[in-house]
Amino acid sequence: MDIKYIYTSVIGAVVGCIIFSIVLFFVNPSVFTKNNNVEVKENKKDITPIVINSSSIPEATEKIMPSVVYIDTKSFTKVNRPVANIFGIPAYRSQVVPQKGSGSGVVIDKSGLILTNEHVIHGATEITVTFQNDESYPAVIKGSDPVSDIALIQIKTDKTDSEIKPAVLGDSDKLKIGEPVIAVGSPYHFQQSVTYGVISARGRNLSDQSKDFQDLLQTDAAINPGNSGGPLVNLKGEVIGINTAIIPYAQGIGFSIPINTVKNIVNQLNESGRVIRPYIGTSIQDLNKHLAYYLRYDGEPKGVVVIGVSKGSPAEDADIRPNDIILKADGKTLSSSEDLRRIIRNSKPGDVISLDVWRNGEIINISVTTAGN
Repeated sequence: MDIKYIYTSVIGAVVGCIIFSIVLFFVNPSVFTKNNNVEVKENKKDITPIVINSSSIPEATEKIMPSVVYIDTKSFTKVNRPVANIFGIPAYRSQVVPQKGSGSGVVIDKSGLILTNEHVIHGATEITVTFQNDESYPAVIKGSDPVSDIALIQIKTDKTDSEIKPAVLGDSDKLKIGEPVIAVGSPYHFQQSVTYGVISARGRNLSDQSKDFQDLLQTDAAINPGNSGGPLVNLKGEVIGINTAIIPYAQGIGFSIPINTVKNIVNQLNESGRVIRPYIGTSIQDLNKHLAYYLRYDGEPKGVVVIGVSKGSPAEDADIRPNDIILKADGKTLSSSEDLRRIIRNSKPGDVISLDVWRNGEIINISVTTAGN
């Protein structure tokens, strides 16, 4: 092929492309313009946000404040004091000395019943309660429960029902992670102090040398010594927890007892001064994929496996057996052992709990009646 012909063809093609581009530019310039508009797909899902306006916190605070009290206690404790002697041998003398304590509480009934922590009034021989208006009244212990760290006291007063403003108790089961809350109490004797935060987590377990807490609410609302026994409140002004503990070496990690756990305990303390805990008599464990494979359960590995059954227990009477997989309790799907413990804990001795149980490839329904311990 002639070289001259090839050059001519190439030059003609290039010139043709240039001419075509110039014409296209004048006809439709947007072809050469970068489109910076990004198409956004509209999310049709309706999401209802939690609306917090400038008055939400003040309104909730104003609603709860008349119900929050400062608790001052006096007790006596025995201490060993060193004493001098002529022989120079260390010696000690036991001596009883007065001791003061303080905390917070919340009024829950027009009769003057006040909810607080057991460790606030533990060993107290004298209790004084001070309200928002600085009026103070003596109080007596109606009942206390060291296990849950809940106590119920009652003021001695001639105040009428209309003068006592009990708080509204909410529903802690409806709380959501991230939901705004406020903590009210008297940290370091600074009475009627308010802090703000959110629900950081639910179902926290916490143990120390004297307490073994289960199913606590975690919040970053500041909780300090003196806040113990005070309420954790939602933006409706409802009590959804009782502040009880902190991690002293951390910041923004406080814990509250869910109010739904407290309700059953308070009723028992008011009636008998003590708490009888319901039980069914099983040892349980979370279901996982390994246990599911071992038990030949081909469903979703979510539920509670029965490891053992106590002799003479309600579980044995109801024919619950080891290796049973409990999927639901009272119609609620169980995701963990704590879910079942919570349902039992919030029941009363004599209540009947309906269980959906998987056994050898079949799902059966078992009704078990709780007993008191």
